[in-house]
Amino acid sequence: MTHDNDDLARAVARMEARLAAGAGDALRPAYAEVAARFDADLADRRDRLFNRGATLMLAEALRARSGQ
Repeated sequence: MTHDNDDLARAVARMEARLAAGAGDALRPAYAEVAARFDADLADRRDRLFNRGATLMLAEALRARSGQ
């Protein structure tokens, strides 16, 4: 699942503001959840980029091998 980075950044900023305002421990689980979603989104994007790069390198190697 991917999330809009701006939405996640706004959610993190809201959580940080609430923590700073004294909301304290009650919000820490929600903050951790938002941070985990953001990390998962970045990992997903990294994996897709890596897979695309590997596919392009394989295609280039096959083209070179076939003499094109």
